Amino acid sequence: MAKKKAVKKKRNTKGPPPSTLCWDCEKALLGCSWSKSFIPVEGWEAVKSSVSRAGGKYQEAEGFRVISCPEFKPG
Repeated sequence: MAKKKAVKKKRNTKGPPPSTLCWDCEKALLGCSWSKSFIPVEGWEAVKSSVSRAGGKYQEAEGFRVISCPEFKPG
């Protein structure tokens, strides 16, 4: 009987990363503690992530992928 090889799952790097709830929120532009001063919203469910931002060249910055938020208002 042949031995099974351990297979490491590769992180999916194809396609866009999962989106944050913030992009669909009415408060995304200066309407919540996160968008005003980058203070996490109390009670949100979010996962720390790094995001790329353009500033002459691409830079990595710390961010969050928000899954649920008590201040969310569909926009």
